[in-house]
Amino acid sequence: MIELRKSCDTFLPEFWDEKLFSFDDYHFMQTYSYGEYSRNLNVEVFRVILTDGDKPLVMAQGLLRKTFLGGCILTIRGGPAYQSTNNEKLNLKYLRMFFLKLIEAINKDYRYCYINIIMYNEHEVATNIVLREAGLMRPFFERTPYITYMVTIYDDLNKNMKNFVGKWRNQLRKSESQNPRFVWGNDESNIKAYVELHNTMCQIKSIESFNVTYEDILDLHKNCGEQLQLFIGYKDNDAVCGCMVHVVKEKAYYYYAAANEDGRRGYYSNSMVWFLLKKLQSRGVRVIDMSSVDPTENWGGYHFKKGTGGELYAYTGEWDYSSSQFLKILMNAILFWRTKRMYQ
Repeated sequence: MIELRKSCDTFLPEFWDEKLFSFDDYHFMQTYSYGEYSRNLNVEVFRVILTDGDKPLVMAQGLLRKTFLGGCILTIRGGPAYQSTNNEKLNLKYLRMFFLKLIEAINKDYRYCYINIIMYNEHEVATNIVLREAGLMRPFFERTPYITYMVTIYDDLNKNMKNFVGKWRNQLRKSESQNPRFVWGNDESNIKAYVELHNTMCQIKSIESFNVTYEDILDLHKNCGEQLQLFIGYKDNDAVCGCMVHVVKEKAYYYYAAANEDGRRGYYSNSMVWFLLKKLQSRGVRVIDMSSVDPTENWGGYHFKKGTGGELYAYTGEWDYSSSQFLKILMNAILFWRTKRMYQ
């Protein structure tokens, strides 16, 4: 019997992650630990699974905010995970059923609701059709192009070296000639070094709204444990570049990256990525998602990631559902305002 199981508290961490990793399109933002990190005083972690007996067909983790007059806002990042079989038509059938049942259940529990999802699986027209059939639509404006580069980590890393764009590879060689040193780990010193690099970079680029705090990264580490790793590059004894990655099974996600002026001049980020690929390969990682690229808002980041020789990959991206047209307009206006503030 196919049914929808939903809960804010009763799913156990081991159960949740075991089921999640049975899907081909699992994402680190859907892991139990990342959900716990996302909690705050006014938000519940909402977990829901469409099952056929004991077999999970679709599952998603989101944040549920209860609003005035008996309403709610549900946001889902990195999900739902739905690629549970080798039959794509069957997977899409279950995805459509999942959203129809989820929307029915939410509307039964709340007077009105707004659901916003961002799916990081590969963009397919058939998925778009299913989402529309289930009642979801694109937001009124595009907050990000939802495009990335996926870099395959080969058994023979010479293939990765050959895939680097020529100019990027030359910059790598220049930085390697200066003998940078890299430290991998998630201890206090690495977190502090990364936070300083990140906020220095934001100051250089005049994007202080993207600053991070030591307390936030420490909280992320406390919840995600060994899934979260930091890679810091040093020239002599000075930190010049760094990145944060989430490592989950055979996938890695390039979560944050930063370099100060010395790091940028010396092209140390090129060496950092090259050493990162070596480190990930030794841990059995097969692919790294370089995270979103945007040639309009962040041309430098886009150009750098393009040089890694990865393949362009378009996400399914952002969709939403609203129980009323007025609520959709209101929530889209709020999201538009928040996005524009981030780039001021």
